[in-house]
Amino acid sequence: MHALMTELFGDARYLVQGGDWGAAIGSWMAHDHSEAVAALHLNMVLLQAKDVSPKTLDELAWKARREKLAKEETGYAKEQGTRPQTLGIAMADSPVGVAAWILEKFGAWAGAPRDEQGRPDLWQAFNEDTLLTNIMLYLVEGSFITSTWIYRGRVLEGSGEFPVGSRIKVPTGVAAFPDPVFSPPPRSHARKTYNIVHWSEMAAGGHFAALEEPELLLADMRRFFAAQASSKARRWRRLVGTAGFVGVAAIGLWALTGGDRRPKNTEARHRATYPPLDVPKPVADGVWIVDSGPINAMGLALPVRMTILRLNNGDLFLHSPTPFSAEVAKAVDALGRVRHLVAPNIAHWTFLADWQRAYPDATTWAAPGLQDRAQVRASSVRFDAELGQTAPAEWADTLDQSLVPGGLALTRSGSSTGRPSLLLVDLIENLDPDKLPPIARRLMQASAATDGTTARYLRLPVRLGRADAKKAVLAIVALEPDRVIFAHGRPFDSNGAAQLKRAFGWLT
Repeated sequence: MHALMTELFGDARYLVQGGDWGAAIGSWMAHDHSEAVAALHLNMVLLQAKDVSPKTLDELAWKARREKLAKEETGYAKEQGTRPQTLGIAMADSPVGVAAWILEKFGAWAGAPRDEQGRPDLWQAFNEDTLLTNIMLYLVEGSFITSTWIYRGRVLEGSGEFPVGSRIKVPTGVAAFPDPVFSPPPRSHARKTYNIVHWSEMAAGGHFAALEEPELLLADMRRFFAAQASSKARRWRRLVGTAGFVGVAAIGLWALTGGDRRPKNTEARHRATYPPLDVPKPVADGVWIVDSGPINAMGLALPVRMTILRLNNGDLFLHSPTPFSAEVAKAVDALGRVRHLVAPNIAHWTFLADWQRAYPDATTWAAPGLQDRAQVRASSVRFDAELGQTAPAEWADTLDQSLVPGGLALTRSGSSTGRPSLLLVDLIENLDPDKLPPIARRLMQASAATDGTTARYLRLPVRLGRADAKKAVLAIVALEPDRVIFAHGRPFDSNGAAQLKRAFGWLT
């Protein structure tokens, strides 16, 4: 297909859309010719990389449904993939046989209305001319036998999945139609292989989307391809996504003369951080912090902190993992089974790879947009799911969750005061001036990063987010937590509600 496109259009880049076999062929085109495919739109996510597996509860439930349906609905593929010639010859002189073979699939796969016994009413989903035309394409051309060989070819080529480590870099959009047999995977699972930048949950339609709901499919294609063509829109999205880090970059460059010199001995390291280091320290029921660092963040030596939360089922949730070591892992293992590794914003992910190697069965969660960043896609870090505005089923009974500027916000009950503990990332910074080198100290004080508030260079995303962002921040204040933990600086160990109100005074 790529050869045909280059023959017709030379070196011009092109768009690809596909469903069913078109989804498979289109996906392989994006895999093999990413320099030529400008964007890929699918209405069926058919292929995944060999090393991709379901992790979240939604993904595992989807896999179980697919496996159950596969036992009942893929006999045709087994026959066509192993004995295509036998089937083709049997069908060559049997118009009724061809019609039965094809119409059965229309009935099982389309979003057709069904009676009380589950039998589809094809004539409400399609008119007779459409179905007869489809059947006649096989009969008049004598193409039934050749059409089955594509299934045999897939078996011989082993093209039913991508090689280990494959990741489709081409921007991909998905129109997820409610296919009754080949149901779309959760978006989190599709993202493990594809660069998903657009996802639409379609309200109607089935496997034959272009026949059943052509206007819905066309409208989604237009939205997706138009967005890819709009470089102005992409530039704006990048501006909003990076606005909060412009100030950090400028400060880091300014401080390079001295701020990037990391301590060479234990005493110097302790002066810059919050010892004891690299050990879980209990701060509330089912909550531990692991202080570490300092790390070099664009010229600044900063302390870092991981928070460990024990879920109601006993599993551990590691928020913003810090540098890995066997000693830290041993101490963590004593607390429970590590089940979730969480990168809460687009900056706190750099130590994940080592933790993933140590805990390969843990699910790794990404902040929205993190998986699309070039540095992440070029790294060895694997993400299994994306964080949303509300807590997923995996920890909904333990933690409340929301997305705010600067990353994920989580609350957990269990304080002796009866009020929850609040876990933020970078929305509040409370760096100790005495722990910073002289130049960095002056810069951080000027930016308010030492005042237990939102640093001035991180306030822009909140203002860009306007009413929604302000609402999310004020909702955090309304929780009146007893304790507030964040990634950099001294936590609010008590009286968190009052300190939060003061911290966000600039917003009201």
